Amino acid sequence: MTVGHLIALDDFGGLQTLFMSFAAYSSRDGEQPITINRAKRPPLDVFSADLERSGIAPISPRSGIAARFAKVAGKAKLENLGQQLENTEYRWSLEQIARRERLSGLISWNALPWKGLVPKNGSLALYDHGLSSIQRPTRPNRERMRLASLVICVSSANEALVRERWGWEGEIHRLMNPLRSAIADAPKRDTPKSLDDGPIIVGVASRLMAFKGIVSVVHAIKHIRDKGYDAKLRIAGDGPELKNLQTATDKLGLSEHVEFRGLVSDMREFLADIHIFVAASIREPFGLSPLEALALSTPTVVSAVDGHGDVLPFAGAASMIEPTLSLEEYEKLGSSLTRIPEFVYSPTRQHLVLPRALDPEAVAVELRNIIDNYEVAAVRAWTAAAAVRDRNSMETYVSDFRKLIARVGANV
Repeated sequence: MTVGHLIALDDFGGLQTLFMSFAAYSSRDGEQPITINRAKRPPLDVFSADLERSGIAPISPRSGIAARFAKVAGKAKLENLGQQLENTEYRWSLEQIARRERLSGLISWNALPWKGLVPKNGSLALYDHGLSSIQRPTRPNRERMRLASLVICVSSANEALVRERWGWEGEIHRLMNPLRSAIADAPKRDTPKSLDDGPIIVGVASRLMAFKGIVSVVHAIKHIRDKGYDAKLRIAGDGPELKNLQTATDKLGLSEHVEFRGLVSDMREFLADIHIFVAASIREPFGLSPLEALALSTPTVVSAVDGHGDVLPFAGAASMIEPTLSLEEYEKLGSSLTRIPEFVYSPTRQHLVLPRALDPEAVAVELRNIIDNYEVAAVRAWTAAAAVRDRNSMETYVSDFRKLIARVGANV
């Protein structure tokens, strides 16, 4: 049984860091996963280094010949022809890799396959990490999804979208994301967190995208500061919304109270100094950052959307706020509406709904409630930490994932 993993390694996100943890864990057991970079660009240096430490050499598609021609075509004002040739070489190269490795199965991480990628006399699994909410379920896309022998989802929300919007009637398995080793290996606190004498630190960690809802948190900080709370916001992450968030921060007069940390490699250190963590996403297939915040005993606030409902290890483990703000009102806060999905899953209603954002005032009310009752909130988060570490361990994840990989490899 030879199963490959097709994943884009040219971007830094939760998908890639999860795969890195899985690859490292598997390699310690002597099972180096065959890693195929589906991106046209080479893997990021950090991923190449991580994989090399695990004894894994990622395989990337060849695009040199067409890329050189594309430059010539561009100068000759034949950009479209150059792009077509580059795309053709890219697809052909990935298909050749799959054949050369003699794969009996392929796991496609968050990307719809095409027919040439399905291993000959083998099978393919689509691992949905939010693809079902990003991509539109057009007829061609549905046909590409049907090339999979099974679909792996990360949450109830994923499963609902695949079933209801994509019309998937085949085999489906739910595989909850684990804690990354850097967080899981951190010792559990002996006692709950407490507020220091200094400012109250609110934290956000995600890619800076419009659908992450971060501008709502920025405005919430303004609200609670106006009520006399000495609160500061730390934002970990980078992305296309950075400028919009900085502009909103300046307009609100919060430049001294909002800190943009950029890409943070050590989330354990970042979360250690946070008093309250907020995940205000408009869409969120699962929600690894609030899971990690809970694992480190940090009182957490999440939007009642998509996979956030699955993150909580027990009812009341974190504060969950229903999104009520229209997209038009959200845009007025200073965000773009780039890549906002048509529908999201409501864990409270248990069906698909139109996307909405968190009202900053609702976030502010919850933040004040946590601050005023911090001892209670801290004990709740401390209790959740033990439950999360048990339920979302890497050992459990790898064991369950290997069973699914075996099914794909056996062409079941």
